[in-house]
Amino acid sequence: MAARVSDMSLGAVCKELCEDAGIANVSRPDGVPVDWKAVYEGHQESVATLARATDAVMEGLSVFITGQAGTGKTVCLTNFVQRLLAKDKEVHVTAFTGMAALLVGGTTLHKWIGAGLAEGTVEELVTELSGRARLRWTSTDVLVIDEVSMVSPDLFEKIEQVARILRGCPTKFFGGIQLVCFGDFAQLPAIVNDRERKFVFQSRVWEQGISKVFVLKHIYRQTDELYGGILQRVRVEEHTDEDILILKMRLHKTLSAQKDHNVKATRLYAHNDDVDTINAKELAELPGEADVFKAVAWPVGLPSAHLIKFSRAEKMARKYCTAKEELELKVDAQVMLIVNLDQGRGLVNGSRGRVISITHKDGDDDDEDEVKVLFANGITTKIKHHDWTFENVLDDGNGIQFTLMYRQVPLKLCWAATIHKAQGSSLDCAEIDLGERVFVEGQAYVALSRVRSLDGLSLVSLEPSVFKANRLFLSYWRYLIKHGNHRGWLSGVNKIRFPTEQAIGDMVQGYVQPSRMDAQGREKRPLPVWQDTDEQQDVDDLLRSDPNAFVDEMRGVSDAPPAKRAANGEPS
Repeated sequence: MAARVSDMSLGAVCKELCEDAGIANVSRPDGVPVDWKAVYEGHQESVATLARATDAVMEGLSVFITGQAGTGKTVCLTNFVQRLLAKDKEVHVTAFTGMAALLVGGTTLHKWIGAGLAEGTVEELVTELSGRARLRWTSTDVLVIDEVSMVSPDLFEKIEQVARILRGCPTKFFGGIQLVCFGDFAQLPAIVNDRERKFVFQSRVWEQGISKVFVLKHIYRQTDELYGGILQRVRVEEHTDEDILILKMRLHKTLSAQKDHNVKATRLYAHNDDVDTINAKELAELPGEADVFKAVAWPVGLPSAHLIKFSRAEKMARKYCTAKEELELKVDAQVMLIVNLDQGRGLVNGSRGRVISITHKDGDDDDEDEVKVLFANGITTKIKHHDWTFENVLDDGNGIQFTLMYRQVPLKLCWAATIHKAQGSSLDCAEIDLGERVFVEGQAYVALSRVRSLDGLSLVSLEPSVFKANRLFLSYWRYLIKHGNHRGWLSGVNKIRFPTEQAIGDMVQGYVQPSRMDAQGREKRPLPVWQDTDEQQDVDDLLRSDPNAFVDEMRGVSDAPPAKRAANGEPS
C-alpha cells in the first residue's frame, strides 16, 4: 500500500480500492466531489471481503456469496461477471426465478439446464438433452447462480452428476465447471406444493464442492442504522421487545413519501387475493375506460413445421415473465417499473410512479404505444414496449430448443403487491400487512427489508409471532459466522435428512408401542442421534410425553431438540 500511496493521492487509492470491490455507484449532488477516503472507511470491511472473494473467483474456485438483503450481492455478481468475461471465460449467468434472471441479465437455471423442469433421473436428463444444450454444458467455464437459496439439494446433486457425465470428468465437482453462487437462505424459497423446505446446503456435494463462503455485512439499501439493526435481528429471530415496540410505532402511519408527486406507498400483502382486490379496486375508482396492452410472443429459430407446438412454450414463458399478458392502465394509475430502464436516472426495477398520459392503438402495430410516467423521484419519461428474450425454450413435443421473444410494456399496477413478488426490489416507502396471514418463515423479514428506512414504513397490522426464521437456516448461518466457512457443518447436525411422514410415524410408534419391531417383524427406523446423552434424554422425554410435538419438531428438521432449546431460553 505504501508504494501505491507514493505514486497516488490517498483519495485516489481509496477510489481504486472501492472500484476494484465493485463499490463505484456513489451518488452525490452535481458538482460535489466524492470523498473517496470517507467512502472507503465506511465500507472498509466490505472492501476487504469483496477483495478476498474476487481473488477466489479469479483463481477459479467455486464460491458462495451471501448476506442479508441490501448488502450488494447483485452489484458483486455484475462485477465478477465483467472480470471473468475480460479473461475470455465462457460465463453463463442464471437465477432460479424469471424475475431474478431479468434483474441480473441472465436466464433461469432451468433454461440453462435445457430439460424443462429437470424432474427425471440423471440418466433421463442426459439422454433428453439436445445437441445445443450439450454444447452449452460442455463449453461453460463459469456458471453463475443467483438465488441459489431457492435451489433444492435434490436438483443440485442431480445436475452436478449430469455435468460430470457430459463433460467426461467423473472425479471433478460439476465436471470442472466453476460455480459462483449468490443467495440468502433467510429469504423466501420458491413456491412449491411440497410443504417441506429443503436447502441446498444440506447436500454433501454442496459442502464439498463450494470451496469458499463469503458473508457481505454492510447494508447499502438501508442508511438508517436503527432500522438496519432491527432488520438484522429480525432476520435471525433475535429481535427484542424494543424492536417490536419501535415497529408498533409505525402502525397506520401516514407516510410523507406518499405526497411525492401523488405516488402512494405500495402495500405489501402475503396473499395474491389481497393484492388483486386492492389493485382492481383502485383502478376501477379512476375515471374513464382502461387501455389494455396485450403482450406479444414469437419464436426465433423454430421451424415452421413446429409452430403448432409454440403455444405451449409461449404459456411457459409468460409464466416466468413478470409482465402481465394483459396490462390495464388508466391515467393516474400507480405503476411500478419491472426492468432496469436507466440506472443513471434512478429508473430501475421497483421504481414507482404515476401514469400521466397514454398513447395506445389497438392492433398488431405497437411501435407507437407509450405510457408517460411521472416517477416518485421527479423524473418523467415515456415507457415503450420492452422485449424479453427467453433462450433455450424446449418444445416438449419434438425436443427442439428455440429462442422465445416476449413483448409488453414493462409496467405493472402497484398500489399493492405480494411480498413474494417484491423480493429483490427496493422501495422508498411501503404499507405492509404483517398480520396473521403471513404464513412463511422469513416472509416478514423480506417485506420489511424492501423498505429503505423507518420513515418509509407504515404497518397495516403487526403480529409479533410472524417474525420467524427457519431453524436449519439459523444453524447454518451461525456456523458460518463462527467458523468463516461451512465445512464441517453437516457433521454436526441431525443425520436424518428430509424425514418423510412415514419415517416420522415409525419413529413415534417406536416409543408409543413397547416393541421396536413392526407387525412384519422388521426392525423400526433408528431414532436421531443427538450430540450428547442429555439431548437424547430430552428427545426420549418429549416422545413419551408428547409425540405430536416430536412430529412437529422433526418436520422442521431442527438442529437441537425443543426441550434443549427451551432450557436455553430459545424459541421452540
